[in-house]
Amino acid sequence: MGPRSPREDGEMSLSLDERAALARGSLTGLSVGDPFRDQFFLLDNRHVSAETGVPPVPWAWSNDTEMACSVADVLNQSGQINQDLLAASFARRIDVANGYGAGAFDLLTRVQDGAHWLAACEPLPVWLAPSADPPPGLRA
Repeated sequence: MGPRSPREDGEMSLSLDERAALARGSLTGLSVGDPFRDQFFLLDNRHVSAETGVPPVPWAWSNDTEMACSVADVLNQSGQINQDLLAASFARRIDVANGYGAGAFDLLTRVQDGAHWLAACEPLPVWLAPSADPPPGLRA
């Protein structure tokens, strides 16, 4: 791993190589843990004990893992979250078999077809569009 550089507060920050290695570890865990969890929502696996059993393979790759891979790719490319690059990566990676919701699938296929991600959001309710404030009852 590369050398560390000091942050403004004097602490040492992680190098890009260290960050990438940590991200790979997180993606590995997510790529196994998320599909494992999903197995307990399948009727075919209702006999498997959540405490002691392991559902049969294969376990499907999830949209959460796919989107996390996009986040890692964009961070590795630019060192920060670039919304345009991220939306393009989400759109390139979308697969209907990975469990995307109808709204996400619709938005990302619009981006695949050449729409800018902000324009693709326009039919959404205002409070769902990026950068919009949610209604008062839905604020985090």
